[in-house]
Amino acid sequence: MSPARGPRPFVITTDAAFTEKGVWLIEIQLRLTTTAEPISVILDKARPALTQGIVIEALRGRSLGAKSIRVHLETGKHVTDFVLPESFLHSQTLD
Repeated sequence: MSPARGPRPFVITTDAAFTEKGVWLIEIQLRLTTTAEPISVILDKARPALTQGIVIEALRGRSLGAKSIRVHLETGKHVTDFVLPESFLHSQTLD
C-alpha cells in the first residue's frame, strides 16, 4: 500500500492569449499553499508542473499560428517576463 499523499504545497494557474501585437502571452502563476517545507524544496517540486504548463500553452499558441511566445511568471514575491525560445519547444516535444 502506498503512503497517503497530502495536499500539494503549491497551486499553479495558467492563462494564455494573443496580445494586440500578435504575440502569444502565457501568464503563469505559482502560489504556495504551505510553508511547512523550505521554499527551495517546494520550488523543486513545482518546477516540472511549471514546465508542463508552459509547454502545453506554448504548443496551443503555436497551433493557433503564434510566431512569438512570451511568458509572464509570477511567484508571489517575484515577477519574471521572458521570450520563450523555439528551441525550448523542440527540446520538450517529439516533433
